Amino acid sequence: MDNLQPGHQSDGVLHYRRDVDGEQVGIIPATCKVCGRALHKVGFRVSQRDGVMFVDCDGCTTAGLPGHAWQFTAAEAAPIRVELDDQPYIRR
Repeated sequence: MDNLQPGHQSDGVLHYRRDVDGEQVGIIPATCKVCGRALHKVGFRVSQRDGVMFVDCDGCTTAGLPGHAWQFTAAEAAPIRVELDDQPYIRR
């Protein structure tokens, strides 16, 4: 069962890829969904628990903005690392 933060809906399913060594890599959005800033510039934190991957924007967290976390259903165990890429999450 997914344990999303109260009042929040899932932002979809987390995307993954395998690197050249066969290790699983999580793909997370490069842009904050609230403030629109690049996460590599403002900083971010990633955690996975109970089947949900949380991506928190440090800029929004510091500013106390609500709803700053991306929340993805994680179909696999927590990846060894994540990469930033908006492309898989652009709604077409």
